[in-house]
Amino acid sequence: MRNLFTNHYFRIPENEFTLWFFGDVHYGVQSFDEDRFKEFVKIATNECENPYFLAMGDYLDFASFSGNKKLNSGDLHESEEEWINSRIKRDCDEFMKMIEPMRGRLIGMIGGNHQFQMANGRNTDEYICEKMGTKYLGWLSVIDLGFGSTKPNSNQQNHCRIFACHRARGGRLIGSSINGVVDMSNIVANADIYAAGDDHKRHATPKPILQIRQSATSECGFHLKQMRQYFIRSGSFQKSYVKDTSGFAQSKLMYPVDLGAVRVDVKIKRKQGYGNDEMVLMLEARI
Repeated sequence: MRNLFTNHYFRIPENEFTLWFFGDVHYGVQSFDEDRFKEFVKIATNECENPYFLAMGDYLDFASFSGNKKLNSGDLHESEEEWINSRIKRDCDEFMKMIEPMRGRLIGMIGGNHQFQMANGRNTDEYICEKMGTKYLGWLSVIDLGFGSTKPNSNQQNHCRIFACHRARGGRLIGSSINGVVDMSNIVANADIYAAGDDHKRHATPKPILQIRQSATSECGFHLKQMRQYFIRSGSFQKSYVKDTSGFAQSKLMYPVDLGAVRVDVKIKRKQGYGNDEMVLMLEARI
């Protein structure tokens, strides 16, 4: 379903973990950096403590929404449809082999705008999610990560909340790209992380904000708590400006792509003050 909006809860048992945002892989094109992607999967799954992954769309490079419309117009011969379906299934299966180490730690997969719409109405992103045992998150999703526990032997969880979509308003300039993600906070105001893909840029920009919290010991009955939000563009694994190849960056006359993913280290810190014992979410991003 196009433009699908979802809500998703995902349980993480650990009190500290590493959260990886990756997308715009574009597997299947000549400019896909397969070596770099395999190295990313290897490092993220083997060298990071408690890794989890949020996939941000455009895993294969097949057809845009308009391209799918033309292909599903009924003008293809049956043999042509069979060939396309077998090729797409092969690409999906080969891509899933590369991300197999993420199984069980894949929070979900955002749908992109490069996917194949199958005859049964489902798309390749949904097919990959089904086979990987994870949730298809649609075009945009509000995600609640319930992790660890606030106290030993307690069922009360900590939370990290994410608002993610494949495409946010962007542009050629660095500021335009990240400002498009900041705009997402006008829709969902109190997420901890806002993330988008699509434009192949890789950013992780923090923004401190103040929240009003009740306080039994304050004269005015409240205090201000500072928290950190992050605004993320999840990068790409499609090389740009490679001789004798086509690609997204050169088609838009954009800056060369900063290949890779975005890492966010997540943990909780207990803080006492204003008569309250608070659990503070600590986020630290790396690119």
